[in-house]
Amino acid sequence: MSGAYVRVRVGQEHYAPPIADVLEVVKLQAPTPVPGAPETLPGVINRRGQVLALVDLSLLLGTIADSQPTRLLVVDDGRRCAGLAVDEVLDVGPMQELSVATESDLLAATALIDGEVVGVLETERILDAAASG
Repeated sequence: MSGAYVRVRVGQEHYAPPIADVLEVVKLQAPTPVPGAPETLPGVINRRGQVLALVDLSLLLGTIADSQPTRLLVVDDGRRCAGLAVDEVLDVGPMQELSVATESDLLAATALIDGEVVGVLETERILDAAASG
């Protein structure tokens, strides 16, 4: 497991989806609520005519949100597109020495970058978990 990743901050924690899964990073706009949607899906957004489910990563990953998310990572797992709400995009680049030992089904691996533990997101599992609530 190697390649480039987009490292983001969600609350006080760092995560990184593979760059191959990230279509774009944009400013987060207010979502349109969807009645009956799971708590992890606070609504949908219209991105150039495409309706995307908005995934609240802090709720899904169980992190403590210290502010409102400001950025949206538009991701595609090969079957679905969705927007992941994150607090900040930190950098884009390779991650060396990934450890595949993780306690979460939502993470493919972990890495230590600049003294911070970074969870490598498994995009397909993130979207599955968000959809199932």
